[in-house]
Amino acid sequence: MAYLDSLAGDMYLNLSIAPLFPAQFAHGRRIACDAYASISDSEYTLNSTSFGWWLDHVYSYNDGDTIVLKGQTEGANKIRLLSGVITGMLSIGDDFSSGGDETAKNRAITLFNNKAVMQCARQAKAFRPLKSPTGTASADAFYTIVEDTTYVAAINWQAHNAAFTVDYEMLGLQKTIDYRVEELWSGSASDLKPGMQLKVNKANCIILKIYPKSEATVDERTVSDENVTKVLQNGMIYIQRQQQLFTLLGQPL
Repeated sequence: MAYLDSLAGDMYLNLSIAPLFPAQFAHGRRIACDAYASISDSEYTLNSTSFGWWLDHVYSYNDGDTIVLKGQTEGANKIRLLSGVITGMLSIGDDFSSGGDETAKNRAITLFNNKAVMQCARQAKAFRPLKSPTGTASADAFYTIVEDTTYVAAINWQAHNAAFTVDYEMLGLQKTIDYRVEELWSGSASDLKPGMQLKVNKANCIILKIYPKSEATVDERTVSDENVTKVLQNGMIYIQRQQQLFTLLGQPL
């Protein structure tokens, strides 16, 4: 590994699901075995993230495998994309050539151009589970805190609608502070109240951004186009921002 590292130069090195100890020789590590597009693939990946979210303190990035959309519902696509955001790294795996699946390409254009979700992904930081799962299941809610902003991802693995309850104590929110909550897929926003319940459709997900009403948001403090470098390669835009790597669908230039 030391020899490979010496040859890599500015290449991004990503290890397989392998022993943890060679972390000093790579940037990232696959957190589980192969995952593709289905909800069961997403749950498999997030089972590993539920117990191994802390590995982004060992490696710079947790790799939840490429995000594939083809052949699945929009809800499954959102969950698969969100599994990458939660794990801490996004890379896109569909065929975006002229022969690729049109539904997957159109969905990718919509989902990966959601600026609010991509801003969350730019943090390149693993979410931790709100509650630990058991067995082979994944947690159904994850969160991460960036300065004064709390991001919460809630996933409904079931075949019926459900509700996510905002638990101030578990999320570390203070009842003496007035918060706003935004649902990033839809763009809806409202004042947050303790115990508020938010609908999560069957086999679907929501992602929340919670921040104090009187404070500037993470977007206002950290987004700066001068700090973004874009490289077009094979129809993809690879973006390096403040040493945080993620991948977005590229548009023809």
